[in-house]
Amino acid sequence: MKRYRDSGLHKYLRADGGFAYPEVYRYLGQEGFRYAIRLPENPVLQLQLEPLLTRPVDGDPDQTVVQYYDLSYQAVNWQRPRRVIAKVQWHRTQLLPEVSFVVTNLGPHRNR
Repeated sequence: MKRYRDSGLHKYLRADGGFAYPEVYRYLGQEGFRYAIRLPENPVLQLQLEPLLTRPVDGDPDQTVVQYYDLSYQAVNWQRPRRVIAKVQWHRTQLLPEVSFVVTNLGPHRNR
């Protein structure tokens, strides 16, 4: 990563849960990287999201419904809260939703 330090390029990293460590977030932030890293299964975040996990009743019942939620979360071993995006997918053939989490330092999406 040193070769990119003074390149002037915008630096982004997308990674799976194997990179979900506070040391990695800290390093990427210090080096000017923007990142999106999937979090491993997290019962605390799942509990925080629980009130939002009601199957939508409107729309086409044959279509998968995808919803996103923006959360602020601080794990026990994190020095500060971080932005976490939750993705909730309701598939018509499944009783429960599919839920995943990504920690990121990217800002909210804005229409241009």
